[in-house]
Amino acid sequence: MVGVLCILVAIGAVLFGLRPLVFRSGSMSPTIGTGALALAHRTDAADLHKGDIVSVPTTSGERVTHRILAMERDDKDAILTLKGDANDTPDLAPYRVSHADRVLFSVPKIGYLVGWLTGPLGLFLLGLYAAFLLSVIVRRPAQPPGDGPGEGLAPKARPPGGRRKATGSRRGPSDRVAHRSGSTLVSAVLLTFVAGTVAQVWALPTLAAWTDAGGVSGTTLTAYTVPQPAVPTSCAVAGTAGARTVTIQWPAVTSPGTTYAASLSTVVGSVGSVTGTTTKQVVVTYNANTAGNQNKMGTVTITPSLTATPAWVGTTARAWRFKTPAGTGAPLCEEQVAPTVAIADPDGTARTASAMVTYMNGTNGCNNASRPACGSLSDTSGVSTLDYILQRTQSSTVRCWTGSAWGTDCTTYVAGTVATSTTWYIGGSNSTVYATPGGSFSLTVRATDLWGNQQTATRAFTVNP
Repeated sequence: MVGVLCILVAIGAVLFGLRPLVFRSGSMSPTIGTGALALAHRTDAADLHKGDIVSVPTTSGERVTHRILAMERDDKDAILTLKGDANDTPDLAPYRVSHADRVLFSVPKIGYLVGWLTGPLGLFLLGLYAAFLLSVIVRRPAQPPGDGPGEGLAPKARPPGGRRKATGSRRGPSDRVAHRSGSTLVSAVLLTFVAGTVAQVWALPTLAAWTDAGGVSGTTLTAYTVPQPAVPTSCAVAGTAGARTVTIQWPAVTSPGTTYAASLSTVVGSVGSVTGTTTKQVVVTYNANTAGNQNKMGTVTITPSLTATPAWVGTTARAWRFKTPAGTGAPLCEEQVAPTVAIADPDGTARTASAMVTYMNGTNGCNNASRPACGSLSDTSGVSTLDYILQRTQSSTVRCWTGSAWGTDCTTYVAGTVATSTTWYIGGSNSTVYATPGGSFSLTVRATDLWGNQQTATRAFTVNP
């Protein structure tokens, strides 16, 4: 039975692409454990599917048998992402294959026996077994007593006619059958031994490799990080309404070589190739006559990568913007400079509550009974918003101004007012804000320009009882 099984496995391996696999590790547990023997069939990439268990060669020449977690098809090849059932993470790199050995079924523990038989002792014992069978088959059986000359028995009577039948000179039918049976058995034993050896050669060891993360100690690892592109140093606007152009430039990283790719969003247009050596440049073109391109904030994203290894991409890109007008006029280039903001009043001097109200209402303060704070600001593109947090602490009790009353939220900025392009104020009754038993005050003002650049200013002051 073992011989027949070996013959069938050997024939299947040669004619039908079947291949036994012996599992040497257990990352496919509990589906297939260590020491299992699996039978796999050579399968073209086009017939592989997600969820199949396949055996593929690694770059080091070993084989790994894992389940297909994901796959992509590329012409006649398949790019497989494999993962062991007992692993937390997939294999480190995908496998590109034109075919793979797909596991049909497995038998637990039998691989241990196959592995032992492929060793020196196993092959030696198989050889002894074959020799023993041959010795049994080819050994001549002893002749029965009295069936040959010189046995000391009386000669048999002659048959009628006076002639005695010759003995031993010609084999009878039973002798010929026995001879043929012995030859057949010899051939079967030899074929069994050869098939068993072939089956062992074709039973490949395979890893069900572990991919769990492990700590590294005793060494230092360093990887290069592709730097973020520098802030653009110039921006030029040109072209006509049908073909407006925005050209931006920035200094390049020259060592090691860095390549840049640019893309455009929000505004519909085209982005040219990034050119230049020490100074990089890209030109964006769009049609200002298109209504969808008007009054928009276009974003150009510049992504860096290593020139020698394009797949090594920087983790931080540079997002640069330009604003198109409501009509077909020229766009406005982004500026990276934050606005300036200053607090004029309160001026930081400690005053009583009544003195503070008088000061803020007079010409030396904000000169308005409903402006508890005011100041100045400036920005090239204009400040779009100004907000603040005004905090008061009295006997360990903290309150913050909401614009009309004292509340408990001291984490949310409250909207202020941009009075002109150069001034700001916050609103509320000065008498309500400062006519208190006194306390410690802190005012933080934040200005934000059109491009999201921000600047803050802070002032602390005291109101005495």
